[in-house]
Amino acid sequence: MRERVERLIERRGVTTSFLWGFSEATLFFFVPDIAVGAVALYGWRRGVRAAAAAIGGAVLGGLVMYAVARGAGPGIRDVLSGLPAIPDRFFGEASSAIAEQGGTSLIHAPARGIPYKLYAAEWALGGGNPVVLALWTVPARAARIVPTALLASLGALVWRRLFGPDRRGLLLAVYALVWVVVYVVYFAKVGF
Repeated sequence: MRERVERLIERRGVTTSFLWGFSEATLFFFVPDIAVGAVALYGWRRGVRAAAAAIGGAVLGGLVMYAVARGAGPGIRDVLSGLPAIPDRFFGEASSAIAEQGGTSLIHAPARGIPYKLYAAEWALGGGNPVVLALWTVPARAARIVPTALLASLGALVWRRLFGPDRRGLLLAVYALVWVVVYVVYFAKVGF
C-alpha cells in the first residue's frame, strides 16, 4: 500500500497539486498545501514544482471564480456560504480588506483564515480588474504554499536522518495527522 501511495505521489503529485489549487480556489475547502507538502516529502525540487503547479491552478481557479461571481452577482455569496467553514462575516471582512488594501489583502488572507475563493468573488463583486487579481494571486499563494513545500522537505530530511529512509510510510502518516490536527483546530475556530 505504501509503495502505491508513494508511486502515485511521484507520478501524479504535480498534476494533483495543480488540480487541487484550482479546486480550492473555486469550491473545494482543503488547501492545496496538503498535496504540495506530500510531494515535497519526496524531494524539495518536486515540492517546488508542485507549489508552482498549485499556484498556477489557483490563478486559473481564481479567474473562474471571478467570472462566476461577475455573472451571479451577490448570489455567489449564498453558494459560497454553503461550503464548510465559511461564516457570513468572512464576506464583509474580505470586501473591506480589498477596499482598504487592494491586492495586498490577498497576501494577508491566510493569516485571517479567509479562503482565497472569497477574495476572488469579492474582487469581482467590487468591480476589480481580473488581470490585477491574477497578478496578485501569484505572490499571495506563493507566500503560503512555497514555505509549506520547503518546510515539508526539511521535515522529511530531518525524519530520514533520525529514523532512516525505510520509515517513509510512517512519515506520510505523521504528515497526514498534522493536517488533520490543523483542520480540527481551524474548523473549531470558524465552525464547520
